[in-house]
Amino acid sequence: MIDSLGPACGTELENAGTAINFFAALRILRVSPLIIAHVTKNEGRENAPCSVFGSSFFSNLTRAIWEVRASRWPGTSDRGVSLHHRKGNNSRLYPPVAFHFGFANGGIQVRRQDVSTDAQLASGLSQPDRVLAALKHGKLSTGDLATEIDAPEDSTRKAAGRLEKRGLIRKFPDGWALVARESETE
Repeated sequence: MIDSLGPACGTELENAGTAINFFAALRILRVSPLIIAHVTKNEGRENAPCSVFGSSFFSNLTRAIWEVRASRWPGTSDRGVSLHHRKGNNSRLYPPVAFHFGFANGGIQVRRQDVSTDAQLASGLSQPDRVLAALKHGKLSTGDLATEIDAPEDSTRKAAGRLEKRGLIRKFPDGWALVARESETE
């Protein structure tokens, strides 16, 4: 485990040579490492996936990237943590997972949670996943859907159209809705 990438590499993280030399040295060890890295600031792009700080080669030369997002629950010491699989050279991309950490009576309770139920964690979801999560609460017009997922109306309409082609949602005269699955209708 390398905590963290920046101190392990030294200076000039923006330099491609730094990233290439780091991974060349790492391969000599012949182990699968877990590397913790800082991310760039997503100023003005809250819903965008983060990227590793420095040269793009730090992302390009990895086999897998998992982005970790955290949330704080106001008024409590509880926390939410989500894991988003952003890159997988040797596997498919796995869906995001989230956990709720509750701190009480000197102990910690950990339970799985739906990523979409925590606004801070849901911001790491893709736009189609945010559309699906928003429609869990009922039918929405394109405008209301765009407002709900905090995205431009045009890109929301396109994302919804792609989900409709996949048979996951349906367009009605008064808005978009999830398609009921057979197990839900039985």
